[in-house]
Amino acid sequence: MKSQGDVKTDQGFALLIVLWTLILISFVLSVLIASADQQVRVADMALRAAQMQARADGAIWEGIFHASVSGPERWSYGKDYSRQLQGMSENITITSEAGLINPNTASRALLEEVLRLCGARSEQAHALAEEIVIWRGGNRSIPPDEIKRHYLAAGLDYAPPQEPFHSVDELGLIVNMPPVLLKAIAPHLSVTQMDDPDFAQADPLVKSALKITAPRQIVHPEIHGSDKSRTVIIDVSLQSKQGFRTYRHATVLIEPAGQQ
Repeated sequence: MKSQGDVKTDQGFALLIVLWTLILISFVLSVLIASADQQVRVADMALRAAQMQARADGAIWEGIFHASVSGPERWSYGKDYSRQLQGMSENITITSEAGLINPNTASRALLEEVLRLCGARSEQAHALAEEIVIWRGGNRSIPPDEIKRHYLAAGLDYAPPQEPFHSVDELGLIVNMPPVLLKAIAPHLSVTQMDDPDFAQADPLVKSALKITAPRQIVHPEIHGSDKSRTVIIDVSLQSKQGFRTYRHATVLIEPAGQQ
């Protein structure tokens, strides 16, 4: 038989085991509760993100509407349209590309003048303008093998595809195009602007180039028609009270009425 001391010792061990079991159960419960709370927070954040993304998409379509209509509902280019909506701060900006130059369609003379105004030497501007025209396929008189040899001689393992540029940055692939010059001309270019530059909306540098290379277009802008396609940039930013942010950037071609 166990002595009274042995019985007390067993009871002490049993109590200790019960206490440790309770501590373990409490720990497991706290972990489960914390995990559940984290999952609820994650689900709430995912819901808020989905709501903000849906609202941002809707804001892009709202911007398209206000860029397409005429009259008082037409929004001005370059102006920020801000408002508070459903606990979110929303900002929509519409920017026109009408005053930019498209390197895929611009004349060699206009490209040369813009390059010169951006800092290129006269002979350098002339050569680079010709290379741009060759790259986009505007000069088929030079055999492809000769073009390829020209690029290989410059240490380049590629040649012009003789097709339109897909981005302004692609002009950096032109042989002998200095990065600093590309950085200077990039703000004046767009590969999505479908028409000749609109003098009224052009920046001062583009206006100077147009005065030299296309004065007739400036004096008689109706030569190119008044009912033209327009390319606009729509930027949307949203911020919630909790500090969550989302952005949208869209390039939109707006066709004249009757052609959409």
